[in-house]
Amino acid sequence: MAMVGKTILEATGVSCGYGKMRIVNDVSFSLHESEIALIMGPNGSGKSTLVKAVVGLIDIFGGHILFGTTELIGMSTVKIIRLGVSYIPQTNNIFPNLTIHENLEMGSTILERESRQRSIERVYELFPELKAKHMDSANSLSGGERQILAIARGLIGKPRILILDEPTAGLAPKIAKNVISRITEIRDEGVSVLLVEQNARTALNVADRGFVLVAGSKLAEGTPQELTRNEDVVRLFLGKGKSEFTPRSSQ
Repeated sequence: MAMVGKTILEATGVSCGYGKMRIVNDVSFSLHESEIALIMGPNGSGKSTLVKAVVGLIDIFGGHILFGTTELIGMSTVKIIRLGVSYIPQTNNIFPNLTIHENLEMGSTILERESRQRSIERVYELFPELKAKHMDSANSLSGGERQILAIARGLIGKPRILILDEPTAGLAPKIAKNVISRITEIRDEGVSVLLVEQNARTALNVADRGFVLVAGSKLAEGTPQELTRNEDVVRLFLGKGKSEFTPRSSQ
């Protein structure tokens, strides 16, 4: 496990939504270097809305979002991505009519031309199953393989932060666990991961910290161990399966 470092992303008092509709109210959270921070909560709680605020995709009514010392609020999505923040949405996150390699080439366009191929080769080393099929159409991939490709595309630009919005949605449990395990490999490579995930029990097994949203407000935050001792969190999200939770030991 990579050692958690200093704060790389700090959101303070963020309120955001769409048009005049406020979805998230006065939420604060942080992400450290080499950390997986999990945002969990029921459908409609504002999880996806909150991470979209980080990359400038929705309306923000108040608060601050600092990437290091740089204020992201008011900055264009393109500039935020070029700073080193990569965002992978839940759907429409690959080009199905292109090959795997062409998808990765599309992801490399933000890099200088001379470093694009090196970055693609680095991603192939992390995901050898993609290299084995690099000339196959992305449309031929299974659901789990598509998510792996989407994550790989997000890493091509060498981001410091990778934001994943529900990467296991619609996947069978075994495949979902595989996708989650690959996210830990990314964290161990030194990339900070902000993870939105409905599959709370599986995600808590790999997260360093978690934040719980309910109706647009933060209900709880803490380490996985602390969250699984929180009666409200257990009642709402973990239920009787609490004993199945086996978090990594802290270092």
